Amino acid sequence: MKKFKYKFNTVTYVLIGLCLALAVAALILNTYYIITEGIRSAQVIVYPILQYTLTYFVALAVLLLLISLLISSYYSVTSELFTTSFGIIKSKYKVQDIDMIVLDKTNPKKKDRLSVYFNNETFITIVVKPEWFDAFTDALKEANPSIRYDIENPEDLPSDDDNGQNGSKKG
Repeated sequence: MKKFKYKFNTVTYVLIGLCLALAVAALILNTYYIITEGIRSAQVIVYPILQYTLTYFVALAVLLLLISLLISSYYSVTSELFTTSFGIIKSKYKVQDIDMIVLDKTNPKKKDRLSVYFNNETFITIVVKPEWFDAFTDALKEANPSIRYDIENPEDLPSDDDNGQNGSKKG
């Protein structure tokens, strides 16, 4: 099995870090309130118990989810399956159902984008380091040699002066 780690951008890492910090702060504050105020101060004892329990549950769930995103986000390719894992969310696809891989270089303002197209005309965009595009493509083509590979360049796009006569060379 070949694995390719999911590539998060800097903003995503910052947001994950902030959410982790907020979850830890919620756990600490919740513990502090339990120690200082306890449940005796409430007129109905059930409400603080529910509040403290729910706060712990939500904070721990957020912590586990975000840590799983950082540890277990990847794409893997075996001889039969192409798997995407985004933390605890996993999707499996048969390699035989993959029709085409497209490397899109048509937008000079954005980074290149690698997409995997399936026989049912759905697709997913692959988010890995650009240096891994070739290795990822090779792993899929090794598992299924009938997968087509296409590179779309800016010069493949129709220009305004040729009235759409010059289209993309997909296929």
